[in-house]
Amino acid sequence: MKYIKILFILPAFFACFHTHAQQLYDSLATAYYSSEAAANGGQLNQTDLQGRKQGMWIQYREYPGYKSWEKGPDMPTETYLREISRGRYLDGKKIGAWLYNRNSSDDHHAPDVEIYMIDGSIQQMIEDGSIQTLFDADSSNVTSNVFIGRDTVCIKCAGRKSCTYSYQGNELFTSGYDRLALEQYRFLNGIYFDKLKAIRKDEDKL
Repeated sequence: MKYIKILFILPAFFACFHTHAQQLYDSLATAYYSSEAAANGGQLNQTDLQGRKQGMWIQYREYPGYKSWEKGPDMPTETYLREISRGRYLDGKKIGAWLYNRNSSDDHHAPDVEIYMIDGSIQQMIEDGSIQTLFDADSSNVTSNVFIGRDTVCIKCAGRKSCTYSYQGNELFTSGYDRLALEQYRFLNGIYFDKLKAIRKDEDKL
């Protein structure tokens, strides 16, 4: 399982720019969460006297496994625990980088990352960092970059109502906010490849 260490990322990161998502994602990766528990005396999932979560928390979910026929057909199906999230709390609020394993069947899939900023905004990195999104403190404004190879598609959403998609300064289209996740994956999966290619050709002619 990969672990991600997020040092500091400026909000300006979400201005549209050209970069390689995997290099950026890998540059933030290091196994540091194990040291967090050690620094806290080896204690996990602790609450204070007021019932607020504090320090490192690791949460698990029970999933059904496979029936062990070697033990006989009458034996119940075995289950297993899978880590679904880990990160730190301060006075009951999530802080810093949290890792989420949202794929229950793939131990090799890189976890999603959500970074909880001091100002209340949340930065999200999914699909190995290929989709990166910044939600402001009240989530009314959302800015996102989708990295496809060496291309970057920029998305800006206002008021959780509509989103504008652009590439190399060219507006592609708008959609309702409810289609944001769908359109992010459509770009990532090459649905709009021809549209981006046409813009690149026009830019090369200039």
